[in-house]
Amino acid sequence: CNRNKIESYYGLGWRVLRIKGRLSKDLIFHGGFISGTTPFIGFIPSEEIGIIFLINQQSRTPFESGIDLWGEFLT
Repeated sequence: CNRNKIESYYGLGWRVLRIKGRLSKDLIFHGGFISGTTPFIGFIPSEEIGIIFLINQQSRTPFESGIDLWGEFLT
């Protein structure tokens, strides 16, 4: 396969978390992966707050830290 003929795109794979009974506090996030970096992007539209974690290594740390932080904020 000729690599010059390959195109690469990013999708819109956002995930939504909701604590049962709290309809207005959705966490919308993406914990994507790009070779060599690991991001976590999350926001709560009803609170107008967001956060981004980014590290220059392959690790679950941004995802785990992001979910933990939002868990504390949402409860």
